[in-house]
Amino acid sequence: MEILFIVFAALFISYFNGANDNIKGVATLYGSDVINYKKAILWGSFTTATGSLFALLFAQKLIVNFSGKGLLPAAMLNTIPINIPIALGAGVTILIATKVGMPISTTHSIVGALIGTVLAAAGNAVNYERLFAVFFLPLFLG
Repeated sequence: MEILFIVFAALFISYFNGANDNIKGVATLYGSDVINYKKAILWGSFTTATGSLFALLFAQKLIVNFSGKGLLPAAMLNTIPINIPIALGAGVTILIATKVGMPISTTHSIVGALIGTVLAAAGNAVNYERLFAVFFLPLFLG
């Protein structure tokens, strides 16, 4: 049953991430009438899926940085009970932002859901030094 919940949570966040992000990469093509809306959505979906596959193949360090490793206790990492509320929390945040027309970062939504879930589940178990070094410092410098 837990596997069913994690699959649902993953599909939930994926669906609303696509609803929010899919057109961004091809917005200028659509906005300048180079391609129609249907082709823009198809092209955006194709390039997003292709980018995801390449990230899995070539960006392992990046994936590790966004996995929560070092941010929360190792015993909690990659357990289904902790990943379900993280995915659902991030998905709901993206859903709300999409519905009201606000820009949203999926990465920031996931990090916020990760921190909120860990605080709710384990008190003050978040490694704030790692959080600052990996997530906040690049935002301040970039």
